[in-house]
Amino acid sequence: MSTACLNGLTATYRQQVVATNTVDFTKLQPQDVERLVPTNQLDIDWSAVIFIKNCRRRKAIADTVVWTEQGGFYRTRQSPRALINQVVETSLVQWLDMRAMVDYLELSGPLPYVMGRIMLVSTERPADGNQTSWVGCWSVSHMNPTTRQHQVSLLLTNGMTMIIRDTVSRLRKKIAEAHQILVFQQANQAYATHQYQPVSNVYRPFNQEPLAFRHYRDWRLVSGVLRKAGYSLPDEVVKQLVTEIYRGDWHPRHLDDEWVSSQY
Repeated sequence: MSTACLNGLTATYRQQVVATNTVDFTKLQPQDVERLVPTNQLDIDWSAVIFIKNCRRRKAIADTVVWTEQGGFYRTRQSPRALINQVVETSLVQWLDMRAMVDYLELSGPLPYVMGRIMLVSTERPADGNQTSWVGCWSVSHMNPTTRQHQVSLLLTNGMTMIIRDTVSRLRKKIAEAHQILVFQQANQAYATHQYQPVSNVYRPFNQEPLAFRHYRDWRLVSGVLRKAGYSLPDEVVKQLVTEIYRGDWHPRHLDDEWVSSQY
């Protein structure tokens, strides 16, 4: 185990972690992390994130604790969701895409965030707050329940143990679903790469799923924009409009007249 992953802890808490080889996030407090990084100076290696600890509650704002493999521990004033939005805002995979993938694949909520080496699932959902903690799935090797209810002991790929509030069944399901999303992303990417190649001697049959998902995702986008603007149209009408635009048909439709007349 590299000691770099323990940087940022207070001397007292670091000694405790070294003695037990365990980081117990059910007991860790923000003050156990002495390194505070200003919000405008954050530079996270998202592929190395082990855990993002939500210390906030509805009526109490506290620092968020971030643990990464190379950078160790640090605190930030930003909420966990605001932190993850930093990578989302510079990524081709937006929250809209994650929502569309979860619904298209008929997976469960809440949403994970998956993009290649970045795979984060939410955990430790407090009853009195709207923020959650996040587990970096690539850092997890095995998991087992503890003797305490609703706590999970995670054996990490760096050889350490991490304890968090969750259940083994729920967390296993969420990590498995995150991997399912990754496989789906990779399959779509491989098919797109094949189609973009100028010359290919390898036969590859047409795959309907990437195109079907693209239609589904864009339908969700258009439907969301209409709802945001206060408009309500049947799903089949929105899907038809999206299909027409796909085909290059930008001719205006007088939907108010069409929709009203179709009701009689």
